[in-house]
Amino acid sequence: MRPVDIKSKSFDITNKLLGSGAFSHVKVAYLKGDKKPIALKICSCNSEAEWLQSLNEICLLKKLAHENVASIKKYEITRYDVLIGLDKGDASLKQFIVEQTDLMNYAIPIMSQLINGLNFIHRFKIVHGDIKPSNIIYMLHQNKIHIQIVDFGLSHVAGRSNGPVREGDAGGTKTYLAPERLSHSNYDESSDLFSAGIVFFEILFKKHPFFKEGHNYTEIMKSKPDPKFPLGYQSLVPKDWLILLCSMLSYNPGNRNEVRNNKLLETKFIENVSIDHQTLAVQNISNVEAAEQCGNYSEAALFLMEVCINLEIACHETDNNNLITEFNARISSYRKKVLSLLHLSKNSFSQHDSLGGTGVHDEYYDYLMEVTASTPNLKHYIEIGYTGELYLKECKGDIAFRSFMDALQYLNTTMPSEPPGDRKTIIGKKMLQWTNIAETLKTNS
Repeated sequence: MRPVDIKSKSFDITNKLLGSGAFSHVKVAYLKGDKKPIALKICSCNSEAEWLQSLNEICLLKKLAHENVASIKKYEITRYDVLIGLDKGDASLKQFIVEQTDLMNYAIPIMSQLINGLNFIHRFKIVHGDIKPSNIIYMLHQNKIHIQIVDFGLSHVAGRSNGPVREGDAGGTKTYLAPERLSHSNYDESSDLFSAGIVFFEILFKKHPFFKEGHNYTEIMKSKPDPKFPLGYQSLVPKDWLILLCSMLSYNPGNRNEVRNNKLLETKFIENVSIDHQTLAVQNISNVEAAEQCGNYSEAALFLMEVCINLEIACHETDNNNLITEFNARISSYRKKVLSLLHLSKNSFSQHDSLGGTGVHDEYYDYLMEVTASTPNLKHYIEIGYTGELYLKECKGDIAFRSFMDALQYLNTTMPSEPPGDRKTIIGKKMLQWTNIAETLKTNS
């Protein structure tokens, strides 16, 4: 089976892979008409949680404009994927640590920029959630280094995603998590500072302060071990650096905050944000309504996700428990509507002249018609599903619903016995899409 390529209106995508995660990968790409390479994060969304996570990342990147946070160049929402164009950099800090022999000369500039970036993020009560060397990119010019924080896929407003980390969570980067994230239900922005402390340790000593190969990191951290410094470390690193490092790796989250306003790193933390996020949320509602009226459902979903984020931050700006309860109820309701808007998104639909009339196709239509040619019944019911999309585009919701249900009834019976491969994967995506649209149509009927 030939691989299915992503067709983008905004990006020219190369095959050069920069990295990959749980449901995303990053490739070198170019904005259409531009020759400067960028990093394109491709989020292949197969669940409602992944859609919400991807939209959340776009909204946070738009909000967090800072010299030490990777800037979002452009984004695109297709039928199955969310594409996020970002600053590329020379490489990741992980690669820099491995290859450089004079890391001591770069340690303070790197940490100064990292903490200043985190200070800015934390002003909005946002937890990055996955600080590690591979999520920091660098640019080197005339021996001066500039770093940026990337990958906000796990980021959230403090208090919104505070669950204990299970085996396999956080994309396999458990060894950079603060101890309270491994074992407790409550954590805040200072958990990022612990992760930054591990990064600092690795820059100085090219090793992890706690982890032993072949051991369970969660079990190791339960005993609250001291960092494992190499022999002779006191002659290698200035005393004030070590004091700072130990404060960042403290098991008491409050002790880590010493790094926020630090003369050595020249960091400064401005705690109060002169922004009324409740007012911002109200203003964004009008953007949601305008986009929805124009039929731009994916953009409406993004605006509504921004509303949710602003309300989450607003919860930290008030002591009124009744208001917090009201905000939380709105957030829950709005998140459900975000998913409904995504299900109704028509942005990736396009019409084409087919044998006998007009149809609707996406980036997978031609591929599916080709690979189901030898199975006429399967091809027939996939065509029925696509016909449902045409009816949906023509605002014939009742007929569209029946078409989707007819297609799904056959496919749900047939596909479990389908051999693994590209055909099964893509048909599965179509089934998920049609199921979601049908459920939305049923709810709105």
